[in-house]
Amino acid sequence: MAENRVTWAIVVHGGAKEIASEQEDANRHGCLAALAAGRVILEQGGSAVEAVEAAIQALESDPTFNAGYGSDLNADGAVEMDAAHRRSRSGSR
Repeated sequence: MAENRVTWAIVVHGGAKEIASEQEDANRHGCLAALAAGRVILEQGGSAVEAVEAAIQALESDPTFNAGYGSDLNADGAVEMDAAHRRSRSGSR
């Protein structure tokens, strides 16, 4: 019987912040939703970049997190964001 081995891993985090006890469930749910979004891509043979983008979009769509929809305002009262991701090896998917 052939063994199906997972050859990928995905890790997400919702930022480096102190989480109030009443926000723990929302933060956990949001991170799990982002993980699931990336996992679907990888399980269907998608690229690592596609999985990262799906996970980021899930986090950015959740007002729990300080990104995208939930962004904090800068000193001028405006949303100011940037983002980046980087491939670790030349030629990797």
